[in-house]
Amino acid sequence: MEKTMVRQAVPLQPMEDDSGADIHLQPVEDPTPEQEEDELEEEKEGYKEDCEEQEEQEEDEHAEVYEEEEEQVEEQLDEDKKEDKEQEEEEEP
Repeated sequence: MEKTMVRQAVPLQPMEDDSGADIHLQPVEDPTPEQEEDELEEEKEGYKEDCEEQEEQEEDEHAEVYEEEEEQVEEQLDEDKKEDKEQEEEEEP
């Protein structure tokens, strides 16, 4: 009987380094100072826009509350005027 050699299969491993990062990715170049300034300006503009939107929303909310309060005050004044007229009519006869 002849003896044959059997090779054991080794599972393939992904090509990664110890940290788990894919070693096939291209290294990122450091941004130039101009690129950094541009990024900062974009962030500032985005922040300003967010602040302006928030201010507008708050103003709208305050305006709605003010309008509701104004309506309530007007209704109360109308009721008070009616009551005053009724009292005057009762006192006159």
